[in-house]
Amino acid sequence: MKTSQLRMKMIISTLYLISGPVCCSDVLVYSGGSVILFPDLQWDVNLVRYVCKMEQNSCRDIMKDQTNSNAVTSGRFKIYSNVDREFTVLIRELSPQDSAVYRFGVGNEKHKDVELTVQSDSCCGGIKRIKAHLGETATFRCSYPDELKTNSKRLTNLNNQNTVNTIIYTGKEAEKEQKDRFSIFDDGRSKVFSVNISDVREDDGGVYLCGVWRKDTSVGYISYFREIQLQVTGSSVIITVCVCVALLLIGAALLVYKLRNHMTQDSASTGQRTERNRDDDDDDYENVPHGKQYDISMIPVHQSLNPNRSDLVYENPDPNTNQSDSDYENIVENSNQSDLIYENVTINSSG
Repeated sequence: MKTSQLRMKMIISTLYLISGPVCCSDVLVYSGGSVILFPDLQWDVNLVRYVCKMEQNSCRDIMKDQTNSNAVTSGRFKIYSNVDREFTVLIRELSPQDSAVYRFGVGNEKHKDVELTVQSDSCCGGIKRIKAHLGETATFRCSYPDELKTNSKRLTNLNNQNTVNTIIYTGKEAEKEQKDRFSIFDDGRSKVFSVNISDVREDDGGVYLCGVWRKDTSVGYISYFREIQLQVTGSSVIITVCVCVALLLIGAALLVYKLRNHMTQDSASTGQRTERNRDDDDDDYENVPHGKQYDISMIPVHQSLNPNRSDLVYENPDPNTNQSDSDYENIVENSNQSDLIYENVTINSSG
């Protein structure tokens, strides 16, 4: 009897060694979401840490590290040491093609096999982008499948490159939790939980994951079904003031442009009118008949300002007439004469 029992144990042990573990831990996640796994392994910087994907009789390496770093990222996969020095794995942007058996290991002796099943649900997956102003309150909502109604809801921040931080989570029966500026409210009837971030700061911007804690098997994990990308901008008051100032500057620039344009048009009009007047004057002179043009010249006029004497006027309308100087000798030398006014007006009218 003992011999037969011993033979049976040997057969079972042999089959176990040949085929490996009979089963592995099952992890259920959602397409478009993410997952953090805790394979129950301790982080050791002195040993190689790796993730591989089981394919028939081999395990294809996805990432492997043997440095002293506490966090390593390769594409959508990240392995890191959490606060408890546990080997932790993050996989983002899941798709149905990621469904497979994965092996997580530390060194050559310690490893954990996990079967990952990725399913689709209309409530889950995708990225939601939200904008918030400094000092205000940011609010976003995350819907979840009906089977996760009683699970603890969690909000995780991915801004730290070395680790992943769970900011706030609800208890098993609690619907609302508050932690510093973060609050979370779980509405089981609507299958939605809401997150508020009050007094938003610049370093609040980044990537957040909405998920639930699950441990249906020996492996604990957080299944995330929504990714939030929060963008923090300047204060709305500052933005409003900047917009008003910009509008005022634009209005002032337009006003200056219109004034300059108007002045330029006025200057051009004045120049055109002046040139037109000059052309009109030239036309008036040119339009006078040649027979009616007048030649005006000055001839000397000798006028005595003495009232007792008659004025003596010497005119020479004919420049060809020969006159001698004797013609001027008739002027009495002792006569008192004042200023002499010389005028010579010759009007030739032809025609």
